[in-house]
Amino acid sequence: SCHPGLTSVDEQQQRWQNDSVWADRLALLPIRQFLDLWYQQGVFAELSAQQRQQLIDKRAHNNPLSLANCYQATSLAKQQNLWTIPQQLNCECHYILGENDKKFSQLAQTWQQTGAPLKLHHIANAGHNVHLAQPQAFSQVVLAL
Repeated sequence: SCHPGLTSVDEQQQRWQNDSVWADRLALLPIRQFLDLWYQQGVFAELSAQQRQQLIDKRAHNNPLSLANCYQATSLAKQQNLWTIPQQLNCECHYILGENDKKFSQLAQTWQQTGAPLKLHHIANAGHNVHLAQPQAFSQVVLAL
């Protein structure tokens, strides 16, 4: 469930503003409160309350300042536009995603429509965190490639 990049300066600026808000929240809020807000985002809608709480518990020990720095350094706003890379490669390109990840499913289809030779692998009963939701199925796909 990767993103090939934003295609305009306006999109990049909007994303940077959004990411800056999240980085500020991470720096200012207690880590558990931040994580609770983070996992309420639409991309994580498939998580049950129990799964959400497990992720919060798992990540509550992380250093908020380090996370904020990492988050800003890896912002989609700073990523290059990679939409045409698959067409330039002399190898197969695979895109693994959860069948319930509507946002990245649409993104993958749009990417294919641009001519990208992507082979999509939908993992059943998984959303955006496909590797967490279905680790065995995810691993089987990766090992079979």
